[in-house]
Amino acid sequence: MAFYHLTLQQPTSILQSIKGNFIQAGKEDLVVSNGRVLTLYCLASHSLIETTNLDTFGFIKSVCLLRLPSEDRDLIAVLSDGGFLSLIKFNSHNQKLDCVLQQKVTEKGFKRTQPGQMMISQKQTLLISAIESSLLALTIQKANSKYSIEKTISFKSQRLCSFFLDVCWSSLNDTFFTIEIDCKNSIGTTNLVEYQIGNQFQNIQEKKRTIIDKTSNLIINVPNNEKFKINGGLIMCAEEKVSYFNQSQQEEKSISIPIRENCKQLQKCQNINCGIYCFSEESESNFLKYHFLLQNDLGDLYKLILTFDSNSSINNLTISYFDTIPISTDLILIGKNYLFSSSNFSTHFYYKITNWGNKIENEMYPTNEEEIKMYRLNDELKSLNLINDLVNISPLIDCQISQIQSQIETNQSIISRDHFKTNIYCLTGTSMNSTVQMLEYGIPITELNDFKIPIEDKPTGIWTLKSKIFDQFHEYLIISFSSFTLLFQINGKKLIPILETNLLDLTVQTLQIQLMLDNSVIQIYPNGIRHMKQNEVVNWSPLNQQKIDHCVTNPIQIAISINNTYLAYFELLKDGNLPEIEKIEFQNICSMDLITNFNFTQINPKENDNIKNQKENINNNMEIETEKDINLNTINFNHYKSPFLIIGTNNNYLFIVSLFENAILHTITSITLESKPESISLIKINTSLDSLQNDGNSNRQQFNNKNNVNNDQKNDNNNHNDCTYFLNIGLENGILIQYLFNKSNIILNKPIFHQLNTNENKKFKFIKCQTQNENSIILISDSIWLISFINNKFLLAPLNNLEIEDLASFNQKEITEGFFGINSENILKYFSIEQNNKKFQESIIKLKNTPRKMITHQKTGTMFIILRDFIKTKNLENKNEQDYENEKALNKEKRKDIWDSKILIIHPNEPNNFLYQQFLEKDEIGYSISILENKNIYYLVVGSACSVTLKPRSCKHGYITIFKIVNDSQLKFITKIKVPNIPYCLQVKNNHIIAGIGSSLIIFQFIRNQIFIKTEFNNNNSNNDNNNDKLLNFVVSLSIEKDLIFVGDITKSIFIFQYSNNKLKLYAKDNVPRFITTHLTSKNLLFAGDKFGNLLIYKIPEKKLSNNNFNFLNQKLSLSSTFLSNDLLNDSLSLNLDKIGYFHIGEMINSIQQIQFGGSNLIFYSTILGTFGILIDITSNIQINFFSQLQMLLKKKIKTVSGNDNLDWRSYYFPHKGIIDGDFSELFFTLKEKDQLAIAEKMEIPLIEILKQLQNMRNKIL
Repeated sequence: MAFYHLTLQQPTSILQSIKGNFIQAGKEDLVVSNGRVLTLYCLASHSLIETTNLDTFGFIKSVCLLRLPSEDRDLIAVLSDGGFLSLIKFNSHNQKLDCVLQQKVTEKGFKRTQPGQMMISQKQTLLISAIESSLLALTIQKANSKYSIEKTISFKSQRLCSFFLDVCWSSLNDTFFTIEIDCKNSIGTTNLVEYQIGNQFQNIQEKKRTIIDKTSNLIINVPNNEKFKINGGLIMCAEEKVSYFNQSQQEEKSISIPIRENCKQLQKCQNINCGIYCFSEESESNFLKYHFLLQNDLGDLYKLILTFDSNSSINNLTISYFDTIPISTDLILIGKNYLFSSSNFSTHFYYKITNWGNKIENEMYPTNEEEIKMYRLNDELKSLNLINDLVNISPLIDCQISQIQSQIETNQSIISRDHFKTNIYCLTGTSMNSTVQMLEYGIPITELNDFKIPIEDKPTGIWTLKSKIFDQFHEYLIISFSSFTLLFQINGKKLIPILETNLLDLTVQTLQIQLMLDNSVIQIYPNGIRHMKQNEVVNWSPLNQQKIDHCVTNPIQIAISINNTYLAYFELLKDGNLPEIEKIEFQNICSMDLITNFNFTQINPKENDNIKNQKENINNNMEIETEKDINLNTINFNHYKSPFLIIGTNNNYLFIVSLFENAILHTITSITLESKPESISLIKINTSLDSLQNDGNSNRQQFNNKNNVNNDQKNDNNNHNDCTYFLNIGLENGILIQYLFNKSNIILNKPIFHQLNTNENKKFKFIKCQTQNENSIILISDSIWLISFINNKFLLAPLNNLEIEDLASFNQKEITEGFFGINSENILKYFSIEQNNKKFQESIIKLKNTPRKMITHQKTGTMFIILRDFIKTKNLENKNEQDYENEKALNKEKRKDIWDSKILIIHPNEPNNFLYQQFLEKDEIGYSISILENKNIYYLVVGSACSVTLKPRSCKHGYITIFKIVNDSQLKFITKIKVPNIPYCLQVKNNHIIAGIGSSLIIFQFIRNQIFIKTEFNNNNSNNDNNNDKLLNFVVSLSIEKDLIFVGDITKSIFIFQYSNNKLKLYAKDNVPRFITTHLTSKNLLFAGDKFGNLLIYKIPEKKLSNNNFNFLNQKLSLSSTFLSNDLLNDSLSLNLDKIGYFHIGEMINSIQQIQFGGSNLIFYSTILGTFGILIDITSNIQINFFSQLQMLLKKKIKTVSGNDNLDWRSYYFPHKGIIDGDFSELFFTLKEKDQLAIAEKMEIPLIEILKQLQNMRNKIL
């Protein structure tokens, strides 16, 4: 047995971010690091678009920008915990980040004296610093397209470095500054130290040392300006002030930092840290202004302006309050008008600066103001406009998976679905930044608008139409009904109905609308084909009043099925006519498809120099005119023609029919399907996979010569030869089948299967579209799915919060790659897919206190949350101004610190989320929560403690409190029992409450509204108070399986107790002490996580301790039952847990649960930094051997950025065992085709089989 590990979501917290020209020269992009993964974002005026990400399989210690003089694009320098320095460059061809240099520069691991904590660059020099004592400087060179480290020098000191930044004042030598703390004396003086790298990069010299304010924490570089002959300087930030100085001026310019108007007098004693900054430059006629943005530890932004006069000397230093945003780890200014703010504990924001300049100049506070100015906090953003945000679920405090009834909110009403959806509920953030986040698996959509069409008839189809084939934007929306058609003009987010037009026949049902290559319009309806040309309408009708039942089109070709008996093929000629080319007898047709080319705006200008993208003036009758200057003879029709017609029949057959000139409608191949193909979609993907189905031992299957196809292939354009076709078939039994094949290698074998549709009344329907410039498919079934094939990797994921019957894609100026969708109630939805690589749709409820624990109740549809915060109150009586300046006086103040805690009831899907809140008693805090059911009455069980001290952990006493849930939204107190310690965790089942109370395990029973102790285990066997001699230290997790109780201890690992004869007996334990945070039991396995980021799997042993054991959860206990003390068995009688799996995640695991997104049952885990991952059970030895062999071959082809071997990373604390790294296996998709083929050859299997195995594992989460 083994498990396959996949990461669903990477960490959402951002530890460091940098900007640079990574994708193309002259355009700024953003790179963020979350500790393990690098993510590259393309910055747009309306959003942040994730371009690619790179898993380092290690810890990222520091990241910085490297700009070499010979390069037009910037590099990313990454230093990992393995001691390796890696240079990363964006590969525009493969759209990924490649490692161009990797070299070990420091020791492995984390040490205070080991360089790596901070890293900066100046030209081709990299400077790396440790927290204490050590500096390391490197020079990077590029020769013959190869990068190398030329020289390395080091420097060691006896002082503590807290922050440093480079400043280049000399054109000969690199100069940089550090803020250092001298540890030689007990006081610890703070110094500003100037270093210089010697000539020819020989050594690092200390030039000057200056004692500065001990609260200084940040230095900012003011760059030189050669145009105005201004020498740069430094801005230094300290408590309550900002200072500026440079080389030529001995005198220091200082200014006080303003504070909030509503701050108390004690606010002066708090450290206002300007710890995060960014700056921009703005040139004017006679002087230069430097603009800086600073942020304090309250989140307030300040605008600092440095003004120089005509003599190139500083004229003024002013500061003013700018705005307030959440506390940031980095502020990145993009150009002059955009600001990116990253955070550890809140959402990351992308702003547009709307008031960056002169509007707030009158609020500036000038230099050398002795009095501290005060300002009024903005109620809302005044200088910033929020454009986009990146949701951050770090720190993730608690996570629950539950099925609460989903609802869809529209402008008309709230429609309740008949089924439940599996959602992930997360408690995140701290204090005022706290949230409850509801995550639904699937690609998120942005719904922009909706329209109600007041027609009772159900729609039969929807299309969008351009004015001209080479236009970029769509002009019309067409909706067909059973007996008529509606036409709308698209005007932004508005739809203008058109009642009279010569463009279409609005009195018939429309089967298909198509804009042809000559700008004429085809309308197919049951009685014929209407061809609207420049000044005439050409109609074609079947003979003998026959009906058209199926049709498929592209801008050149048309295929129709007549009376389910005949197949007719039409083709646009270069003279503009559309004749019937061929007609054959073909029965039982139920679905058809052709290749459609979307890239009409990217036509080669050499083919037709007269074709231009321009809008056409349309008269009131909405008549379309064909451009007179379009010469169809100059256009290569083969670029837009489909070489195949795919046909599905009612008798479960699929045919591939040729459309070549000498073999029109000749069958190339056919296959038998297990069910009727309801819908077919064939798209061309931008890759060449000629050897996908070639394993080296079998010959390629070519076209049969008798079909007379080869002669036409030689004359055809190579566009279709070099690409791969992606065939999707939706069967009547709800199965989606996918094939990959080439034009020269049509082999429909080894398909990929997906069970998607579970509703027999809902049929498959495919709609072709483009997402992120890739040919894609929207699949409509009982859910909506996005299908694509990007970078040799399948993408199949649901679209969230969308219920539609049909849709059509469109482009507009306001939004590209948008969609119109219509549902069964004739509500037209206008939405877009911004990023198809996102896995979850978020819904956020904001809280005002820090959440600690929650539980969701499916039957009532409510969520119960424990909130608590630590409140510090100080006795400020008889204190004067001097007392606040004296630190000793502050230390002697009398404190009375209390806890504030309450229980909040919310309904996640109701507009008014907050239903009820129950406050706990003063200085009582809630720790655990559960729901008990007794005779169809629901009770809320809460574990709490009074007068808690965190270190050392203690409390006055604890409580187990029972509340009755009234009307699904209120709590009524029932009873309470006092316990000796903190009840950190609870489990409830069948009127029994199992509680982990400190180092004790106690079982209670709830009878007649009273709580009684049934039995307990409390370490009474040990006479020594030393925790090391106790079996349990502090219980942090509990679970129940039949008569076994599974206990996770904070330092002693996992224990299993068995209930027998009203006693708790030790059944099994883990002999290795581990710092357990959570665990889960599933069948005969136990999954556990520890605080060091390790995922553990144990096998539960099978052994009976006595013949009289029984399930205590089903035992009835009367009030007269006697209490029996605990009898602990010797360790020799207990069993040892067998560890069958170990896997290092890298982040503290705080939740492990079972989940089902739509496929099989999976093991789901979450971490404190917001990572989601799953474990998939693998029972086949063939699959285990396959993935093991694949990973061994991948190790030879892939070099991780961290320098760590993949197995070394997964074996960070203990040897890796029993879990296959699916994240590393999926790097197979990123390899070049020749490397993929080399691995497939060594494994002696076709390349398509490897892709299929990887995709099948990923599809288990669908």
